[in-house]
Amino acid sequence: MTTPLTVHQKWERTKRWLRRRFTPPGPVRIRLVCGLHNCAVTCESENAYRHRLDSFPEYFHVQVRKEQSHTSKIDSLLHEWAHVLTWCGLDDDPHGEEWGLAHSRIYRAWCDWDYGQKKKLKDIEE
Repeated sequence: MTTPLTVHQKWERTKRWLRRRFTPPGPVRIRLVCGLHNCAVTCESENAYRHRLDSFPEYFHVQVRKEQSHTSKIDSLLHEWAHVLTWCGLDDDPHGEEWGLAHSRIYRAWCDWDYGQKKKLKDIEE
């Protein structure tokens, strides 16, 4: 029998899983921020302009509001990760088709993943 994961363990596993399963185009810093009004992705670079493939950001900042419930934090992280993956895409709409496809792929995979617990249960049953 597996030990239930704490909320902190689920958060940390989700961050590691995203980095492995949906490899970002560059380094990503994820922060839980107190008092944040909206979650956001920003980039850090001397010449970081959206959709400029010749000027890629040095790293991305993902900020998630700390006061949210665990479920809302995860939803926000998945949402913002889709922005990271499509940052230098061709779609001018930040929530356009390209972002929507990335978000749906991430969300569907996350729903099936279950913090890596299903695989362990499957291994135990066999």
